Amino acid sequence: MDLGRDAIGAPCMNISIPILLTNTGQSSSGKREHFSDVFIKHPSSCVVTSDSRSMVVLEFPGVLMGFISAFGALILEIAYGISIADNNDPFITLAEEAVTGVTVAGNPGAFFVDFIPSLKYIPDWFPGSSFKQFAEYYKKVNTTMINKPFDYVRSCLADGTAKPSMATSLLESLPDEDDLKRVEEEIIALNVTGVSYVGSDFPARNESGFSSTVAAGADTTGSAMEIFLLAMAMFPEVQKRAQAEIDIVVGPDRLPSFDDMDSLHYINAIARETMRWLLVVPLGIGHMMTEDDVYDGYHIPKGTIVLGNAWAILHDPEIYPDPYVFKAERFLKDGKFNLDGILDPHEVAFGYRRRICLGKHLSRNSLFITIASVLAVYDILPPLDEDGSPITLKAEVTSGFISRPVWPECVIKPRSVIATELILSSEPQED
Repeated sequence: MDLGRDAIGAPCMNISIPILLTNTGQSSSGKREHFSDVFIKHPSSCVVTSDSRSMVVLEFPGVLMGFISAFGALILEIAYGISIADNNDPFITLAEEAVTGVTVAGNPGAFFVDFIPSLKYIPDWFPGSSFKQFAEYYKKVNTTMINKPFDYVRSCLADGTAKPSMATSLLESLPDEDDLKRVEEEIIALNVTGVSYVGSDFPARNESGFSSTVAAGADTTGSAMEIFLLAMAMFPEVQKRAQAEIDIVVGPDRLPSFDDMDSLHYINAIARETMRWLLVVPLGIGHMMTEDDVYDGYHIPKGTIVLGNAWAILHDPEIYPDPYVFKAERFLKDGKFNLDGILDPHEVAFGYRRRICLGKHLSRNSLFITIASVLAVYDILPPLDEDGSPITLKAEVTSGFISRPVWPECVIKPRSVIATELILSSEPQED
């Protein structure tokens, strides 16, 4: 059975289907190709700037949810050239609100209308129609979230203050106003920038069937970082080994960079194990069969929703011995990062075949550089109880479309006086 079949949307959200969830067709293919052109064929457009990386490190000692805001800031800069001042920036809070709705509606079966699509036609006052109010509210939130930063870049271009970004490049390359392809190309530009932003599906502004997804963005990558923090607090021996590698390869006088990526074998292994250990999207995206199929003797009719159980795959003890233990060394051979002979978690965590997450490269790079930078300057310790003793942590996660650890905030301390000086010297400078 091909898990690259057409993905399903969230009917209760009453929104058009985004890139990740779009049925195969010309418009879908065009949008995915545009995104691929920016994020894969031209990876330089996805380089994390020193200011963005420094912000991730500097925001770290605060509330864990600040990680999501920090990644939102990073992605806003790449996609729109927007620099934010703090975690309460309206672009960040708007995205976080949108994710709240997607986390609920992204689960197939969350509402009865998912099982009985005709329910979407019942009146708003009819008993059991609360999903319609939910959908209407988040439709407005989502529409604002996807359009607001794009319109901001458009206005900056008009007054000559736009910074280099994906949105700037795409807007500057649009056909003339009188060109018949102008509207379609502008919608594609809107979608391509939106793809990088938050972590699920958000609608565009039109009625022509085009829409947007924001994949591999702030919420999913932020959740992965929370999983990493929990792992480091639970498995201090892993943290110490990683810091020893950084000390040898990078030294104490600077933060790690992408130039160090090929030499930081254990850090790469930790990033892969983070994606495997406690999966951010444990059941992935539901896929709808476009034709009848047979799998392992079972007949699966056209229209059936199929879920790839990513959690079960990545916790199969035949593939990953001791699957519930955080073991970065499972991705090492002779001390080198090596994926030969083992299933790469990215092949599962980012989806399957033609519906694979288009932002996987940005997410992978962001996760690596942030893990490396954080471990270079901080110790991550378990939280303390009222008596000042470390609390025993458990690998518990929330339920829902996007999963994240359930645990108290950890104790964060600079590793040394030199590390403290490096943190302070890495503070982003004002333009």
